Amino acid sequence: MPSFDYTFACEEVAGADPWSALRVARFTGAEALSSLYRYEILLLDPAGVASAPALVGKRATLRITTLSAPAFKTVHGIVVEAEEIARLPEGRTLRVVLAPPFARGAHRRRCRIFLDKTLREIVRAVLLGDPLVREAGAEPPAPDLGGADFAPADEAFTWRVEDTSRLDNRRVRPFVVQYNESDFAFVSRLLEEEGITYHVENGAETSLLVFTDSDAGRPRLQPDLVGIGIDGREVRGFFTGGRLRPEAVSLGEYNWKQPGLPMDARVGGKDADLFEVVYPGGYPDEATQGRPLAKARLERHRTEARFARGDGHLRVLGAGTIFELDHKKPRLEGEYLVSSLEVVGEQAGVLPSGAGGGVIEPFFARFVCARRGQGTAVEDSGFRPPRVTPRPRIVGTQTALVTADPSAPSAEIHVGGPPGVQIGCVRLRFHWDTDEARLAKEPSSAWVRVSEPFAGSGMGGVWHPRVGTEVLVDFEEGDPDRPLVVGRVYNGKNRPYHGGAPTISTLKSNASPGGAVHNEITFDDTSGAERIYTNAGKDMETDVGNERTETVGANSAMKVGANDTETIGANCAVTIGGDETVTVGGNDTALIGGNLSTTIGANATTIIGANEGHFVGADQAITIAGAHNEIASGSVTEEIGGTLTTSVAASETQTLGGNRSTMITGAHTQSFGAAHLKMVGGNRDLSCASLDTTVSAASIRIVGGSVTTKITGDHTLSTGGGAVYIAPKYSAQDANRSDVDVAKYTLTGLDVTIGGIALGATGYASSTMGVSAAAAGLNVEFVGADVDFFGLLTRVDGGHMQNNGVKTRVGLIIKL
Repeated sequence: MPSFDYTFACEEVAGADPWSALRVARFTGAEALSSLYRYEILLLDPAGVASAPALVGKRATLRITTLSAPAFKTVHGIVVEAEEIARLPEGRTLRVVLAPPFARGAHRRRCRIFLDKTLREIVRAVLLGDPLVREAGAEPPAPDLGGADFAPADEAFTWRVEDTSRLDNRRVRPFVVQYNESDFAFVSRLLEEEGITYHVENGAETSLLVFTDSDAGRPRLQPDLVGIGIDGREVRGFFTGGRLRPEAVSLGEYNWKQPGLPMDARVGGKDADLFEVVYPGGYPDEATQGRPLAKARLERHRTEARFARGDGHLRVLGAGTIFELDHKKPRLEGEYLVSSLEVVGEQAGVLPSGAGGGVIEPFFARFVCARRGQGTAVEDSGFRPPRVTPRPRIVGTQTALVTADPSAPSAEIHVGGPPGVQIGCVRLRFHWDTDEARLAKEPSSAWVRVSEPFAGSGMGGVWHPRVGTEVLVDFEEGDPDRPLVVGRVYNGKNRPYHGGAPTISTLKSNASPGGAVHNEITFDDTSGAERIYTNAGKDMETDVGNERTETVGANSAMKVGANDTETIGANCAVTIGGDETVTVGGNDTALIGGNLSTTIGANATTIIGANEGHFVGADQAITIAGAHNEIASGSVTEEIGGTLTTSVAASETQTLGGNRSTMITGAHTQSFGAAHLKMVGGNRDLSCASLDTTVSAASIRIVGGSVTTKITGDHTLSTGGGAVYIAPKYSAQDANRSDVDVAKYTLTGLDVTIGGIALGATGYASSTMGVSAAAAGLNVEFVGADVDFFGLLTRVDGGHMQNNGVKTRVGLIIKL
């Protein structure tokens, strides 16, 4: 059997010599950093042992003899396409397409959420979802030595990342959504955003996927040199080029948890007139999280700005390979990184001439490179992957269900937010999130903000969506990683209150937990039955900062099941156009800090079933425009701590059904502007230590019975005019001495009895010594009186004394 430079083996095709069952006639290949290579191979199946459909998905290997060191370039992969091309006398021809084993991830498309995970954890979880993939160490695989046996390559991945500030930081990507993306596209997008490249290193029965952010993690061609005339490493042409690219990058972001925090991240020349400004920048908390992203963008621009192209018969190159160029032009010498590669190869002697589609060279390569410095001044290429994988966008809104954390499965209300920003955020479960294993052990989503009717600093409206509520979700910039709750909707399970009646609008919330009572405001717009209904499940408080006006067009009723307290800081005015009825089942207490004024346009009647007490802290004035009647069925007691003054503009009549007793601890003065009349139906007793009576005009006393006056001391009677005592029966007076301002009498053992007497005296003087009296200008008249004089001497100077039918007896003195 002839020797071949290019061989192919597949796990589907068995045999004693797996490397010759299917012969390579021709192939083309395309490789690039951060891209899955693709080799399209034309095979000859001499024995017809292979079925094209059966080859799809099988692991296979293309082995290329390099004519240099290392001896072979190995391309491991899986067959992603296979078809029969033609039937020739030599056998059937097949076209197969070989891609890295990780190409299977391009055919696993799904939606899922990664919550509070690092980028390393996310990529690891996605790749290990393939049961054929494992995580390996950073060491490169052993070289393929070209053995005769074939075994499918072991699939592994590893990390060679120098800057892990974002790779292992959970804060930079707290909520990441794989939304309708394949696993491969999802991982590619995240790595592109972070500036991390990947390439594949194939060795002996191993295919290693390598993630790196610098040239230190990329393979170096050993020995390094390639160039003109170097066997197996010949470069035929090499050219440099340039592109116009931005010289500065600025990223912007907004941190809703700290709205005033500066978030701009800028790298590059401050005065650059070619720049890139990007919003949103893709970092949540602070500018330091964004600087690595801005740096990766700028390095990508610089790599694109300076590049080189080459071609030749180099079979040892691959995407991600670093080599050193030996060139006759010093400006081209130096180190380069292969960023992309296209190869074509044809193997003579497999197919008849023309059957392969044309004569080409046995091997030819075209490649694009990034420079690593200039000449001997080597530096990192700074290569970063192009951002070519599109970020999924959600156009329009979605709905989701509000959830509680697994730690609180029975919660009816579950709101919160990031630490220090508990502003009523909720957790959501989207209808496309079917990862039950994850949902059983961690929250369904990050905390998601909820749009309210309006929101401001310390003000606005708040209405928390409850667990199980279906909400409307929008996404900032259409980004699945940035959801916002913008509304709520009913569904077949959660139906509206009042059954969705067309004329009824309601705000109603159930008590939690349990929902036994509720708060409600309902608007009934039914024509002719319009109504607003308010229900407070327990307490209700209303606070009015200034004025409150309430107008009721018809009746108003309020029912208080327990106590009612009303406090008015200033005045209170109540105007009632008709009647008022107040019924108090228990006590009624009114406390008034200032004045009380009650104006009643007509009559006022107060009925008190038991006692009534009035306490007046200062003066009390009662003015009655008409008559005043008081009826007391029992006793009346008045206790006055100070002075009592009663002023009656007209007559006063007091009628007592029983006795009357008056006790005066001090003086008692009575002043009458006209006549004073007292009528006593029974006895009248007067007892006093000293009695002083002054009558400025006439004084009349009518006694229906007896009058007895006992004076233990002196008795002085002073009259500005006359004094008349009329006793229809008997009047007795005992006195030792009686002094009158005008007339003076000295009496010893005197008994006076007067019946039906009239006496008048004006301007007289009298003196008695022993038993004597003297009067000047005295006019005394006795009518129908019996007068007894006992040892009495009467002298009248310039006066007149007349007795008309008067009889005198001893012991009688008429006192003037």
